[in-house]
Amino acid sequence: MVTNRQRNRQSPNDPWESAFATNFRITVLQVYAAYRPDDLDNVLREHLQDTDVIVRSTAAELIGQRPPSEQNSHALIEALPRAIRDKDLNDAALAILDALGKQKTATANDAIKTGLNSSDQQIRRRAVALLKANGAGDFSDRIGTFRRAIQPGLSSRDCRDGKHVTATIAPAAAVSRSNSRLKRHR
Repeated sequence: MVTNRQRNRQSPNDPWESAFATNFRITVLQVYAAYRPDDLDNVLREHLQDTDVIVRSTAAELIGQRPPSEQNSHALIEALPRAIRDKDLNDAALAILDALGKQKTATANDAIKTGLNSSDQQIRRRAVALLKANGAGDFSDRIGTFRRAIQPGLSSRDCRDGKHVTATIAPAAAVSRSNSRLKRHR
């Protein structure tokens, strides 16, 4: 059991404290949004600039639940490049893309198209799906392929032999049994 004296000695960068603080801030933001005050849009737009990815993601999700507005759309467009550049977590980028998809404007669709240039395959997939749903065109060819290492013992018989196996995965439209390949590395 941690005493108050030990708790006070813990560093401010303690991961448990920061996780608690993030969860607390998210909960407060969600409760505040449920209350629906007059300045909710301003508060949510301010939280799009937060340093925590999860808080930005929550703010974007809550903006997506609001009626479309030019100010919200502009704030989402400004927050998208920072979210796409974040290499650790893509939660904010995906939430911002979803919120932009609900704006259904030409400028929002243009901002969603910037997600097609992301190095993250999930972001590219989401951008393609949103653009197709908004009637802005079919950009399925922009998803591309990616390589993923398969961990030993998980997927195929070759993996159980202890060899390193990688799979080349193509977009769903281009995949058939005849062209999917597994390469064995010795």
